[in-house]
Amino acid sequence: MKPGIHIFEQALKNLKERIAPNNFNIWFKPIEFKSFENNTLEIFVPNRFFKEFFQNHYGPHLLSEIARLSGSPTMPNLVIIEKPDEGYAKEVATPVRQEIIPASHPSLNPKYTFDRFIVGKSNELAYYSARSVAENPAKKYNPLVIYGKSGLGKTHLLNAIGHLFFQKFKDKNLIFISSEQLMNEFIYATKSDNMIKFREKYRKNCDLLLLDDIQFIGGNKGATQDEIFNTINTLLERKKQIVIVSNVHPSKIEGLDEKLTSRITWGLTCEIKPPELEVRKNILEFKAKLMGLKLSEEIIDFIASSIKSNVRELESALNHIEAFSSLTKHKIDLNLVKEALKDFFRVEKNRITPETIIESVAKYYNLDKGVILSSTRTKNVSLARHISMYLIRKYINLSLNEIGSLFNGKNHSVVLLSIRKIENSIEKDEKIKNDIQAIEGILTSL
Repeated sequence: MKPGIHIFEQALKNLKERIAPNNFNIWFKPIEFKSFENNTLEIFVPNRFFKEFFQNHYGPHLLSEIARLSGSPTMPNLVIIEKPDEGYAKEVATPVRQEIIPASHPSLNPKYTFDRFIVGKSNELAYYSARSVAENPAKKYNPLVIYGKSGLGKTHLLNAIGHLFFQKFKDKNLIFISSEQLMNEFIYATKSDNMIKFREKYRKNCDLLLLDDIQFIGGNKGATQDEIFNTINTLLERKKQIVIVSNVHPSKIEGLDEKLTSRITWGLTCEIKPPELEVRKNILEFKAKLMGLKLSEEIIDFIASSIKSNVRELESALNHIEAFSSLTKHKIDLNLVKEALKDFFRVEKNRITPETIIESVAKYYNLDKGVILSSTRTKNVSLARHISMYLIRKYINLSLNEIGSLFNGKNHSVVLLSIRKIENSIEKDEKIKNDIQAIEGILTSL
């Protein structure tokens, strides 16, 4: 018997209890063990697509379980080797003409351009406003604020603005940054006595500021919000364009200073709503062609009518279909699509709730749900409580006060501190990062 194979097999057995049967059969049954030596796991998978999807979505769950079983203090390395099945031939469409993507700014996602954004009533104001500020910065809508729930295309538009601006104004400087990164830079600058460089970067040498996820600034009162307010003021006075993205309207960001809210909403504020049926169909058709998938009108109608929440889940559905077709070696028809998305639709129907998040965290850490909701402050219970708050904030549009009410009436500052602790831990603690990924795997397989 190969060394380490018993750990691998036990890991699969344990994961089978946590992951929906359909997902387990698709993503874990086809993998083959090669070796586990020197804290490195090597496995075989059927093809390139499987390799990329497994590495991003299920690899962390497998490695976390292997580390737990082997007693390793660090996460194992994962080496995935393609072992193609030459007997497979999937039904594909002629891919759309491969576009030549111009040289882009290094901080931007090259796939997020205006020509890849599908426009409809739910997002047309945001789209046309975004194009306008990219082509004619600081002329009309300044600042431009785009807000809406996750997965609707806000960050796509933010990147698209950057691409078009970069192509038109090669001599000008743009900065694309998340509010969290901006806050971290500010804190580092204050501690290292580098505020002059910080202000030169954001006030003097910036022609376009693209600020993502500003909702995370809420709660960071005092110097941080003052600095952002003064930076925005300076850029507006210098007639430089600012574009801001948020999950909620700025007026609803808890802890955001009133004067900063007023300054942010001085220009134009646009909401992106979930895509209507025709837009969902157009998105599916466009994405399927990019992937080389041939989907009938009947299949497009079925998926678009079943998944209504956001664009990201439509893309995820197509990935499931491609994987299922590849692994079962069947052509893509309506029956295959229904089978491939069976568990996916169940998650779409039931959605993730605060209760399912707390229950999943409790199950993962082998705790009673009631203990997490109590005032118990032992280390393991506090960690589980903090992770629960973090995941509720991430997946569900609840205010900090609403989250606190779930946990024995904790106030919003305690909730915010708990969320910040987990966000910092994800960056520094590999185990907590992998624990959270494993819990998210439980949530998506409910």
